[in-house]
Amino acid sequence: MKSLNLFMFAFCGLLALSSCRGDGSLSDEALNQESIDGESQEFDPMNPPFEPQGEPGVVYVDTEYLRFDNNNLVNYSNHLLGRDIRQHQFDLGGGEIITFNISSLHDKTMVTIINPQGQRLVRTGFGGKDDPFRWNERFNDPGLYTVQLSLAHDVAAEGQWTQYEINLEKER
Repeated sequence: MKSLNLFMFAFCGLLALSSCRGDGSLSDEALNQESIDGESQEFDPMNPPFEPQGEPGVVYVDTEYLRFDNNNLVNYSNHLLGRDIRQHQFDLGGGEIITFNISSLHDKTMVTIINPQGQRLVRTGFGGKDDPFRWNERFNDPGLYTVQLSLAHDVAAEGQWTQYEINLEKER
């Protein structure tokens, strides 16, 4: 049983890695969900391919700490459902330049970037096949920065969902 679980974990990891393009956006294969019988289906924002957790209509805020690897990169993916808010935090030293490349299946995804003092630096909508969020900036203040993702209010209230990827790169 353990070997089957390990195999499934490795297979899911490889599947997730293969869906990411070199530019950090979701691939065409990731934009189409595959059904159990192997047929491809279009992304359906009303029917998530996972079992929703928690109570409908309740706002859940999840916070994850992101660590840059030895190559000064962060690659992270997850899903977002309804009114959930996903916060991803990372530490920066003063004067570092970061390139953000964030993609989402849903065209009504919102991104907010918050500095260590709690001020919003960016708040904008993005998403869908042809509209990733891309930004390159020098951050002079050292500290804990936050990338916050959510769905736009109208689609969040309907309980829609999305899959997203965050790719961050520090310039050396």
